[in-house]
Amino acid sequence: MYLSFYHLRRKPFDINADPAFLWPGEKQLEVLNAFKYGLLNNKGFILITGDVGTGKTTLVNALLKALKTRTVVCNMPYPNIDEADFYKILIDAYELDFSFTTKGEFSNHFYQFLLDARRQKKRVLLIIDEAQRLSNELLEEIRLLSNMEHHHQKLINIFLIGQNEFNDTLRRQENRAIRQRISYMYTLEPLDMEETRTYIKHRLKVAGSDEELFESAATKLVHEATQGYPRLINILCDQALLTGFVGGKQRVSEDVISESIKDLPIHFENHGKRKSKFLSWRHLFGLMVGLAIMTAGIFLAI
Repeated sequence: MYLSFYHLRRKPFDINADPAFLWPGEKQLEVLNAFKYGLLNNKGFILITGDVGTGKTTLVNALLKALKTRTVVCNMPYPNIDEADFYKILIDAYELDFSFTTKGEFSNHFYQFLLDARRQKKRVLLIIDEAQRLSNELLEEIRLLSNMEHHHQKLINIFLIGQNEFNDTLRRQENRAIRQRISYMYTLEPLDMEETRTYIKHRLKVAGSDEELFESAATKLVHEATQGYPRLINILCDQALLTGFVGGKQRVSEDVISESIKDLPIHFENHGKRKSKFLSWRHLFGLMVGLAIMTAGIFLAI
């Protein structure tokens, strides 16, 4: 709706995890480098955690887009499944042609697949997104997969991507074996003020605009309202462009952001209205009434 008004080719702030909009910030590049390091060196387990909306899935999609044909991958975004379904997903994702009736049969066939992939100089990657949904039983099955080695080298790389509470899961005594196998871990934090500014500018540029569409005060309020969470930044900035378009404003001001926050109560209900230097008429009226009552009480007491 607002694309032509702001001279944009596409919407800059969709919440879809589109790797084309990946912002190459320091935190994001560190995660991507961890992925690359893990794959090239067969490091086994890589763990990336972060709060909801910090951009973990976008980084996974960027990794998938960058993978070469010599990497065969299973991307498992919904791991709240049982053991049998887990095996079936692996078979389908890696396009394996075997059946099994016991866990031992599956393990033998899967180990042979990993050996064949190694002979063909291929890397095998298992990505598990939303890892905080994994049961302890499934975590143990994943650990057993990581035990498959050849000449002391890992045959499968496993990247675990989860929300911060997954760290608590791994700290449990029953999960100490898998915890000790993690060769690299990183927690993705929200963006700071400067990162928020460059993030917004980057997405606008990818969408086709080199202009500073967001005023400095507007960007500051975006960061204050979203606390630097990319998903919330996208939601608020998209609404702000719509609000600005409706109001005929070529640049997004602080007032436009404030209005957009009011239009998104579900997302920003905890973002208190900005404290004014002046009392609103409602507060002033209430104060006057209170003083009147207090004064009347004093006179009655006298």
